[in-house]
Amino acid sequence: MSNTALKPWTADNYDLSLEYYFTKGGVASIGVFQKDLADFWGNLNQPLTSGLANTLGLEQAYVGWTVVTKVNVGSARISGAEFNFNRTLDFLPGWARYLAINANGTTLHLQGANGADFNRFISRTGNFSLSWNRSPISARVNFNYRGRQRNSAQTGAQYGTTAGFYEYYDSRYNVDVNVEYTYSRRVRLFANARNILNQPQVLERYSPTSASYANGYRHEEFGVQFTVGLKGTF
Repeated sequence: MSNTALKPWTADNYDLSLEYYFTKGGVASIGVFQKDLADFWGNLNQPLTSGLANTLGLEQAYVGWTVVTKVNVGSARISGAEFNFNRTLDFLPGWARYLAINANGTTLHLQGANGADFNRFISRTGNFSLSWNRSPISARVNFNYRGRQRNSAQTGAQYGTTAGFYEYYDSRYNVDVNVEYTYSRRVRLFANARNILNQPQVLERYSPTSASYANGYRHEEFGVQFTVGLKGTF
């Protein structure tokens, strides 16, 4: 149901960053941040009680039904750090001076009431790419890292627990490769390969009190995806 009494959450944001710009282009930066949230949202999924019906403005006739909605659960805090690096390696000799590096990463720390809806948050992410660009050829290798991601809460009696039980996507990384050849001003050939190491996606169900064998729930492999094509401008 839609909770018409749901208040918008508000936040006080604090950011501090240090940046350095290279003479011939590029930047290196690092920063920290903190967001203090009030009236943060959380998920409610439980049988309706008389008191809860009054709070949500529902008729007493619905007492005993299961209500699924969002409510304000109180304060929460998101703090973290991030970095970014972007630089061409034109100071290197020979062919290496056509290389460029791009890298960035973020780490988050979440704090809040037990009912705070932190689903879909990823605590750590990172990206790194190494590219080479000298006409008529350009190439890039991309590395992407996604930390563990918490999804929805679960009922876990079959795993020996009934509280603090959640689904997670396990941490994983992908490596992609892209190559492009400029045949003329109007015609370019390209080839892309995604997830060249065929890293799986693993879904876990976990709580602090569950047995370790209960963590793995689903293991998915999607294979390596190849794309070869022709780009034209007319």
